[in-house]
Amino acid sequence: MSNNQVLATLRYNATSKHNGKKLDAQAAHLWTVKDGKIIAFQQYADTKQLDEMLKR
Repeated sequence: MSNNQVLATLRYNATSKHNGKKLDAQAAHLWTVKDGKIIAFQQYADTKQLDEMLKR
């Protein structure tokens, strides 16, 4: 990307040990780099799916 930022798109896949519900959620990570070091991180994720998976 630009302005020393890198965007990674990904997918979280998990299964709850408590109820067997599955998670298949899209997410994005935005990294900001300065002088070769990470100085900031922001995550965007589908939290509704996570909330539904964690309900018993």
